[in-house]
Amino acid sequence: MNMSLGNRLQKSNICSVESLETRILMAGDVAATVSPEGHLFLEGDELDNQIAIVAGEDLGSYVISGLPAVSGEETTVNGATSVTVEDVTRGVRIMLHQGNDVVEMNSLGIHGRLSVSGGPGDDVIHLQDVKVARNARIDLGHGADEAQLVDSNVAGSLFITGRPRQSPSSDGPGGDRGPGGDRGP
Repeated sequence: MNMSLGNRLQKSNICSVESLETRILMAGDVAATVSPEGHLFLEGDELDNQIAIVAGEDLGSYVISGLPAVSGEETTVNGATSVTVEDVTRGVRIMLHQGNDVVEMNSLGIHGRLSVSGGPGDDVIHLQDVKVARNARIDLGHGADEAQLVDSNVAGSLFITGRPRQSPSSDGPGGDRGPGGDRGP
């Protein structure tokens, strides 16, 4: 049987690529409220929350703005890119929850206590020229975190706490680490 090249059955592999849904890493939304007593409460969500807080035009007012996240998305505050809150005559409490969060506070006075809770994630808390009339507590949570206080003043006590990033491979309760984190004999 004599076959020419033209008569041969040619088999070709054709690959096709199917496009999957687009996924965008979203920045979070921070809820801002002022209590009737004059306390400012800021609460983030489970996404990356990145905000800047500066003094507003009037005494007791603050401007809270979302900052761009690594994804390019901008954090929102009460669903907007920026909000001004008024009648803040007492302390400021910020709870960020999980996510890689950033808080930048610049050139403002806080008439009471300052409390910042970072939660799990790699957080950055930066205070530049901030005056706190009472105590300040910054709890960075678990993660590779950073706290910076530059040209700032806390009239009461300052507490900064943090914990290393949790790893599923680290020895927890029942592990074989001895005192000081060393392996047992």
